[in-house]
Amino acid sequence: MARTWRFELGRAWATARIGYDYLRAFASALPNEESATARRLPPQDVVACAGGSRGPLPPRIRLVSWNIHRAYDGPGVTAGLHTLLGDLEPHVLLLQEVPVSDQGPWWERDGVKELLAVYSTAFAPMHRVARPTSYYPFRFSGLVVAIRGEFAAASATLVPAVCPPKLGANHRIARVALGLRCRVGDREAQIWNVHLENTARPSGRALQARALAAAIGAGAAVLGGDFNTMLWPLERVDDAFEEVGLQRVRFGGGRRLIPQLDHVFVRGFTSLEMRRLPIRGSDHLPIYGHLELER
Repeated sequence: MARTWRFELGRAWATARIGYDYLRAFASALPNEESATARRLPPQDVVACAGGSRGPLPPRIRLVSWNIHRAYDGPGVTAGLHTLLGDLEPHVLLLQEVPVSDQGPWWERDGVKELLAVYSTAFAPMHRVARPTSYYPFRFSGLVVAIRGEFAAASATLVPAVCPPKLGANHRIARVALGLRCRVGDREAQIWNVHLENTARPSGRALQARALAAAIGAGAAVLGGDFNTMLWPLERVDDAFEEVGLQRVRFGGGRRLIPQLDHVFVRGFTSLEMRRLPIRGSDHLPIYGHLELER
């Protein structure tokens, strides 16, 4: 999209408001542990469609996770996806901040629809905008999970709110995790995508992580996304997932000396490789790696 002066003004306002909301979160009480439980998003809010691939995923899968920043740099994100999907052919694609405008979903745009034709896809909204603006030119922004195979079920889980409502009355934001059940090799597995709160103290994100960890069922699982761990490793997000057997995958590459926001956790899988890729188009770098089902 064109970076007009209205867009830049909207970005400046949004940045200032998010900074204010972040500081305000430190003065707000967190929900108690009894009430801070995850709950399912209404099924009608999850959009799922079958792609061209059928059957299970192979025991060794290639994964890409990327926050595309609402596709503000549309050509850049599309070019990046051409590289990621065309050259690497991932079996699992996790995308965060995916927009849906009045003109339709981003994943149905020319240049993107063709890339995702072989994937079965699910979408869950996170950010709802009552009246689009130059900086928020969409109706919804949310999560996409796409796999080169078929899935048995898709559902979204709302994690607890850990900060006051933000960005004003025109916006409704609820942090969501989107999960699929599918077969990987000869076993059932779960594939999860999440975007935790950004304007919250570290203990707020840890509380969201504990609620999500409790909501994820037993068995093999992959959990990736944008965890917004601004003060990692001081945050206790790792501990919350490790309590249910989800181990964070170590990886390298990309920019240094900045907060580590994007992570991948696995249970029942071995990480063979995981790294950031120097692909532009967003304020995040995509993560790419190989995972193998444990025997």
